[in-house]
Amino acid sequence: MAPVGRAPVAVSLRRTAKSFPPGSFAPVMATGIVSLAAWSAGWHGVGSALFQINKAAYAALACLVVLRVAWHWPGVLRDIVDHARGAEFFTMVAGTCLLGMQYLVLGHDAHAALRLWAVGAGLWVVLTYTFPAAVVVPDSKPDIGRGLNGSWLLLAVATESVAGLGASLAPGLDGARVLMLFVTLVLFFVGAAMYGTIIALIVYRLIFIRLAPETLTPLYWVNMGAAAITALTGTLIAAQASGWGFLHDLLPALDGLTLLAWCAATWWIPLLLVLGIWRHAIRRVALRYDPEYWGLVFPLGMYSQATLALGGMTGLAFLSKIARVFVDAAWLAWLASAFGLVLRVGGELVGRRGRSRPATRPGASAAER
Repeated sequence: MAPVGRAPVAVSLRRTAKSFPPGSFAPVMATGIVSLAAWSAGWHGVGSALFQINKAAYAALACLVVLRVAWHWPGVLRDIVDHARGAEFFTMVAGTCLLGMQYLVLGHDAHAALRLWAVGAGLWVVLTYTFPAAVVVPDSKPDIGRGLNGSWLLLAVATESVAGLGASLAPGLDGARVLMLFVTLVLFFVGAAMYGTIIALIVYRLIFIRLAPETLTPLYWVNMGAAAITALTGTLIAAQASGWGFLHDLLPALDGLTLLAWCAATWWIPLLLVLGIWRHAIRRVALRYDPEYWGLVFPLGMYSQATLALGGMTGLAFLSKIARVFVDAAWLAWLASAFGLVLRVGGELVGRRGRSRPATRPGASAAER
């Protein structure tokens, strides 16, 4: 029997699983790409440490997802059909594939990376048709101001993450190499098309729908991050052109789209900084920890890695210098978000302990207290 006043572990797990948000894999995405960017920039100690943290975080979050599906399936369905929250499930796809990339690059474990690619690709197939169908068929729908936000671009991010890991795995697949390259090439163009479609809607929402400062959340940084991962995936696929003649013939188009995506990501950065200043300095929205800030860390890390890869592909040394500045920014943003997360979790644990402590009876003796 559990001690009086203290919730059993199963009850605590049920409570946590019930409130488990769809975008909870955002820290895995952010940690994965910052780890890879740090490793590419020569910070091998930081990259390796973040890899270990990410393995533990992914395992814990995956267990909570399984428990939520088992215990609170109706709540999962409600989130999937929610226009404003449903797209956040795609963090599971991107987080899985970025962890797979860590296993491949840092852990030199292609088998683990391939298994994670299979999981990520399977999740992508399920979610990429479930969520759009779920938000299309209802009779009652929110207007674009309430239903659309930066999280919708996670569809493109997830698609490009599956393509990027697949392209990196292709050289080791022998007979299946060309098939994997074809799949990744298709996903690359699908992800680019998704980005072009969704970013047009988001720009329309930003320009023509009143934007309260509270709703300009860090998730809008995915406007930049989705373009950056498209650029990174383009460089990864282009690196495999020598292994497939058809892909070699497509290099001019592939290189052009890759550069276009990087330019789009670069263009977004000053505007997002200006909007952030407007939100916090002018409209006085308090700067405090929010889980959505992991949606800012991820784009910074992704832009760093994409710029490093583009610098290597083009031979332009100044791109590598730009990338190192953003590696610093991504690492600092990761530290700030991790510190905020620790404080948030610590505060919740203290609060739960205080609520579960039995009240002292009036007139109780000092010994009883």
